[in-house]
Amino acid sequence: MEDARLFWNRFDSLRNGRTVKDIANSIGVEYELIRVQRTRYRIPKASIVVLLARELGTTTEFLVTGENNDQLPSYLRAIVNRLLIADEVDVQMVQRILKIENNDDNKQQEKRKIQ
Repeated sequence: MEDARLFWNRFDSLRNGRTVKDIANSIGVEYELIRVQRTRYRIPKASIVVLLARELGTTTEFLVTGENNDQLPSYLRAIVNRLLIADEVDVQMVQRILKIENNDDNKQQEKRKIQ
């Protein structure tokens, strides 16, 4: 029970003023499920912990254990997590803004040169 209490304390420390209901809606999980797990001090199943971690810009390891071996600052972790769930058009836009070459495009160009 203490582990779950610490889990929810870490969760609360990362909410940045957002409501639990807002976070639940953002990850596509019923608010009532999250509310019951919080009030009964239960850690959600792994798939929900992963979604919560992504939404809060942290790692599952941090939420569950309090340890964070991730070398990225939290603001960069939040960006990475958003990109992981972004659609292809948004990812391509970010690549253009940051002037990142798409290796898949380069491979296609190399194939055309060979043919």
